[in-house]
Amino acid sequence: GHDTSIERAEGGNAIEARKALGLENEVDLFQVTVENERFAFAQPFTGFHSRPVSRGTYCYRAYWAREKKVVLLKDTWRKEEYGKEGDVYKILRSKQVRNILTIVCHQDVDDQNPLQLAEGAEGWKLKHYRIVFEEVGERLNQFRSSWELVKVMSDAFTAHRDAFENAGVLHRDVSFGNILLIRSGDEVHGMLIDWEFAEVKYCPEKGATERTGTFPFLSLRLLNDYRRPQLVSDDIQSFLYVLVWITLHHGP
Repeated sequence: GHDTSIERAEGGNAIEARKALGLENEVDLFQVTVENERFAFAQPFTGFHSRPVSRGTYCYRAYWAREKKVVLLKDTWRKEEYGKEGDVYKILRSKQVRNILTIVCHQDVDDQNPLQLAEGAEGWKLKHYRIVFEEVGERLNQFRSSWELVKVMSDAFTAHRDAFENAGVLHRDVSFGNILLIRSGDEVHGMLIDWEFAEVKYCPEKGATERTGTFPFLSLRLLNDYRRPQLVSDDIQSFLYVLVWITLHHGP
């Protein structure tokens, strides 16, 4: 559909953005504003959706005009009755949870515009939402050695343990796509991402309550009975399945 919150990027900022993002002049460049910060971007690097009706999540490498750096822009339609993903990240940060992304800004897109509100499958009320992170990482399968793979997995597990023990937050969707590899020179570390459907025990209005998870990585207990409440042991089993899956698919 037509998104009135997106504009074409032009002028000096567009020139800087194309250079930073490695784009040719003929590539269409757009920009959005999130909490008064401007971000320029082109095509998403994620966003394949297998169903005709979904929350339409896309991720972009974006150019942050004020800081003149490349960041990660996530554009999605969130469920109105749940808290914003950015609020969950703030809880995690306040509890010194390690190995999570750093938020630049986040907000709903123009609540007064009916084009930014929708009704999803099963009657869910959806709001158009954007969140920006400082880190732009790589997919987990971009590891260059078994040591890098295990290091990234270990870092993600640390994030999960910190969140559960320090902040009372259960991720509930440990999967291949939600573990990010961050490369800085010769060093790598991992981050656990996508906390949108995490369960926040001491602050229920900030988190989600419905069943979630990525099917190939669900625990055996949940596969046998999907109505069971999701436990920390289910997430731990999912970490094992991610490691087995990626070793079989991408190992030497």
